[in-house]
Amino acid sequence: CFASLNNFYLEHPALWDIDPACPESSFVWEQKDNAEESIIAYRRVSRTGKSLLVVLNFTPVPRRAHLVTVTRDGQYREGFNTDSPEYGGQGVVNPGILTARSRYLMLDVPPMGCSILEACPAPAQGGQHNGKS
Repeated sequence: CFASLNNFYLEHPALWDIDPACPESSFVWEQKDNAEESIIAYRRVSRTGKSLLVVLNFTPVPRRAHLVTVTRDGQYREGFNTDSPEYGGQGVVNPGILTARSRYLMLDVPPMGCSILEACPAPAQGGQHNGKS
């Protein structure tokens, strides 16, 4: 688990990079008032604008189909989950693509764990494909 987490950390500057021109923009609370379920969520943003959504559950109860408020709608994929079976967890993970709509993202939050989600690139619009004509 530690080697994977260290690699994930090094590969994702949003976890450690701070924009010196605006350091407060590198950390954004997404959900900080869910004391009843002991869940918090925040976004880390690199100076290049790439971001990660971090969701933490501080109870031994998995939260299935949990709604997390987010500042950005769009698609996400789970990049790291402490409850993955490869780390000896129960497997409360989020395979595939998750879609945030109306500022809510539904996901399974692992017990006593952390899920880190990456925003998926937006699909090309106007008939362009990856910037190539």
